[in-house]
Amino acid sequence: MKNIKVCQRLQLIEPQEMKYLARFINSDYFSQDKSMRRLFAYFKKHHPDFSGRTFSEENAHEAAFPKKPYGLKRLLNKCSDLCLLVDKYLLYEAFNADAIEQNSWLSKALLRRKNAPFFLNQLAKTQKLNDEQALADETQSLRKMQLSFLEYFNPAYQKLGKNVPELFQRMITQTEEGFNTLRLRIAIEYWSQKQNKKWEFPEPFQDLKLLKVEDNQSVVFQLYLKTYQLITSKEKNEQLRFFLELKQQFFANETVIAKEVANTVASNLMNYLTRFIGLHPNLTHENAFALAKKLYKGKHLEEEGIFPAGFFSNIIILASILGETEWMKTFLAYGEETLDEANKQNTINKGYAYLSFAEKEYDTALSHLIKIPTNDLADKLQVAPLELKCYYELRNSDLDLDYKLNAFAALIKRQKDLDNDFIEKNLNFKKFVKKLYQCPSKKERQALVEEIHDTSTIARQWLLEKARE
Repeated sequence: MKNIKVCQRLQLIEPQEMKYLARFINSDYFSQDKSMRRLFAYFKKHHPDFSGRTFSEENAHEAAFPKKPYGLKRLLNKCSDLCLLVDKYLLYEAFNADAIEQNSWLSKALLRRKNAPFFLNQLAKTQKLNDEQALADETQSLRKMQLSFLEYFNPAYQKLGKNVPELFQRMITQTEEGFNTLRLRIAIEYWSQKQNKKWEFPEPFQDLKLLKVEDNQSVVFQLYLKTYQLITSKEKNEQLRFFLELKQQFFANETVIAKEVANTVASNLMNYLTRFIGLHPNLTHENAFALAKKLYKGKHLEEEGIFPAGFFSNIIILASILGETEWMKTFLAYGEETLDEANKQNTINKGYAYLSFAEKEYDTALSHLIKIPTNDLADKLQVAPLELKCYYELRNSDLDLDYKLNAFAALIKRQKDLDNDFIEKNLNFKKFVKKLYQCPSKKERQALVEEIHDTSTIARQWLLEKARE
C-alpha cells in the first residue's frame, strides 16, 4: 500500500511539517469531508515509512469508514481525494514563498473584479520587485507578469481610457522589441484560442503582420514572430514554408530559451505537423512521428514542468497510425506522471483509446472514449472520428453505424466558427466511411481509392487501407 500515490506525496512532507498539513486538511475552508480527515490521521500515524504489520488497506479503510464493510474502490477513491488536497497544500506553500507570483496573481484577481486602478497599482509593485531582483532579460519580466489576451482587453480598462493597456505595456517593457514580444505572445494566444472558440474580440495588433525577421533580433522574438506568421497565414504553401522555417530555427538554436516559449513553439509545430504530412518529402508519417518524438524529447522541453495535453495527444495519434503500440504504452505511462492534473484523465483516456484501436481492440477503445466528457468541444472533435472508425470496424455487430454517421455529420455542421478546411475534411471523411459501409464491388472500391487520393480528408491512410481490403 505504501506505493500508492498519496503515500508517495506524503513522503515529500517532513515530519515536523505534518502538523501544518494537518491544520490544512482539517480546515473547513478546503474540505469538510470527515472520512478524508480520518484517513489522513491514519496515514499521519504511519508517516513517513508507511510500514509495519498494522499498516494495511483494511486498517486504512476501517479508520476512514468505521461503519462500512471493506471496499477497495471506496478506499482508493478517498485516497485520490486526499492526494489532491495534499497537492493543493504543496502548491499553496510554493506560492506563499514567491512574492512576485503573489503580486502577479493578486493583480489579476483585482482586474477580474473590475478594479482597473488597483490592478495597475499592483502591477507597478510587481514591476518594482522585478527591478529589485535585477532580472537580466526583459522577457523574464514578461513571463513573471503572465499577461494574457483577456487581461489585456478586459472591460475594466474602459473606465480609464482605451490607451491604458498600451501605456501599461510600455511601463513594463523598456524596448521596442520587448513591447512587440509581449504583443506577439498575446496575439498567438488569441489565434490559438480562436481555432476552438467563438470570440467576440476583433483581431489584435494587425500591424504585427508588417514585422519581418532580422539578424539583430533576439531568438525569443524571432521564434514568436515565426510562430505568429505560421498561425496567421492562410495559404497552405505559405503555411508550410513558415512551418519548415520555424522547425529549422527551433532545433538549430543553441540558446537556452524559457519553457513557456519552447512550449508555445513546440505546441504550434505539433498542431500543424499533422496537417502537412504528405505535402513535403520530409513529412511522411514516419518522419512526422520521429519529429514529434524529437519535439517532446528536445533540449527545450527537458526542464521540469507541465506537459501540454494537446501536444501529447497529437504524438499519440501519430504513433497509433504507425502501429507503435509498445512505444505508446511507455509514453502513456510517462503522461500519467507529467500531464497537468486538470487535463490528465481525458488525455490519458484518449491515449488508451488510440492504443486499443491500434491493437484492433475496438470494443475496448469505445469503452475508453465513453469516459471522455462531451462538454469540451476540442476533445469532442478529436475523438469523434476515432469513434466512427471503431463503429465501422464493428459494423457487423449490434452497433448502429448509420446513426453514428448522421450524428457525426450533424456535429461537424454545427461548428460555424471553425475553419472551412477543417469542416470539409471531416465531412469528406464521413462520406467515405459511408461509401465503404455500403460494400461496393471490387471495381467500385478501386475508383474509391483514387477518389480518396484526390480528395481533402482526415484519416486518409486508414480510409485507403479499408478501401483496399
